[in-house]
Amino acid sequence: MSLPITPNLKYVLNRVYGLPASITSLTGLWKTGKTDFALTLSQYVRELGLITNIASNVETTSPPELAPVKFIDNFSSFDLWLYSDNQRKMFLYDEVVESAPSRGAMTSLNVGWVRRIPQLSKGRCHLVAITQEENLGDSVFINPSFNRGTWKKLQKTVVQFHSSFMGGDYFEFGNLPKTSINFDPYHPASFHMENPNEYLTSSSIPLKVLVMYSRGLSLGKIAEELKIDKINPRQTVLRELRRGIRAILVTMSVHPSDGKKVLAELDKSEDK
Repeated sequence: MSLPITPNLKYVLNRVYGLPASITSLTGLWKTGKTDFALTLSQYVRELGLITNIASNVETTSPPELAPVKFIDNFSSFDLWLYSDNQRKMFLYDEVVESAPSRGAMTSLNVGWVRRIPQLSKGRCHLVAITQEENLGDSVFINPSFNRGTWKKLQKTVVQFHSSFMGGDYFEFGNLPKTSINFDPYHPASFHMENPNEYLTSSSIPLKVLVMYSRGLSLGKIAEELKIDKINPRQTVLRELRRGIRAILVTMSVHPSDGKKVLAELDKSEDK
């Protein structure tokens, strides 16, 4: 079933998402329905024929009459999706502040986005960066070279759009419908460098190393058992062990800062 749309909203969507690529910000206070509106937005642009493929780091379930929103929570899967075809795409990136914050030292995720955002046009992708305030996320998401405007949720059913790209005008839209796409608003949305499932298959080296290490084998013995013939086999095994532990921490939804503490303790124990 098509969503109701006003001429002004249709005009804004065509101007912004008719471009080859863009970043738009989606901001608002807690529980004003930012994720819900992002999914509604994805329905609008798909119905208007502006976007074909939608993906997000929010887990969703679409009704039978709607195409699914692909779940992507890591750069490995994002890159495959981005360059998989020439279809026009939209990525809904929720809780930007959790995985790519503006404060502190640049993390690997920040660097990852800084490298990928200039390439969004090659994948014909529009990225919607969702957070409470624009300045809480990495500055690359609001860089005027890429950002084409800001959606601001004022209330559950009211959103405002502002864009310097469109002359600095403000547009306000009310009576917004809820999305038809199901999602859990209390489930955290995360994003990671790699797909943890790649390291947790029965044939993966990280999982084998984890199992052997849990049985009390030393790094040197593990290298010998797995026939790891490198210049520094112990360091190679330690690197695979870290990958395995990181994958498990990700699947357990452990916060990145706590995960770093676990890996730091591992490094200390191996230095002894």
